[in-house]
Amino acid sequence: FIMDTLKSLLIGLVFMPPLIGGFTWILQRAGPWVPIQLWAFYLVVALFFMTIYPVVIAPLFSKFETLPEGTLRTKIEELAGNLKFPLKKLCRTDGSQRSAHSNAYMPEAPRVRIITNAQYP
Repeated sequence: FIMDTLKSLLIGLVFMPPLIGGFTWILQRAGPWVPIQLWAFYLVVALFFMTIYPVVIAPLFSKFETLPEGTLRTKIEELAGNLKFPLKKLCRTDGSQRSAHSNAYMPEAPRVRIITNAQYP
């Protein structure tokens, strides 16, 4: 818990100053176009974080392993093939550290095609 808190603070220290600076810069210079420029800024920031989350931020908090061969992997790969989903990686992580229930997620980011299954020991 303490390490996760420290990692979160470090991430905040790295990313918050540029975000606040960009927001402030837009407010100082935008004039009547403030809502549109803030929306565009938010869109760029959201796409940036969607892209870096699965490859940079999530591995800081969880250990990801490739899903071993077996029926679960086979069925997921078959489903991805049937849906023409360009699956690049299947991972699993210990979900008991983060949640009290099973979970799976698939980040929607450009060129990131990962399905993560949070399993319990």
